[in-house]
Amino acid sequence: MEKVFKTLEYGTGLGIAVHKYYFDIGSSTIKLYKYLEELEQIKEKSILFKKNYTDRGISDEHIKELIDFIKQVKKENNLDSKNT
Repeated sequence: MEKVFKTLEYGTGLGIAVHKYYFDIGSSTIKLYKYLEELEQIKEKSILFKKNYTDRGISDEHIKELIDFIKQVKKENNLDSKNT
């Protein structure tokens, strides 16, 4: 039990441990992980960023797809600046 409270960074003050979430954005895959005592992948989405890549960078279509994915997992997992 002591280990759980050491990982507590944000919470309600009731001694409830809170997961931390991490995004891993690679060249074609975005992964969402949660962490309390160990890292666990909870969501993955493939976006082929290199396809339609221009001198401006990632295509507008892929930027929208990335933002939509982040909004979706934010809502599903109650992500905020304290846990992400």
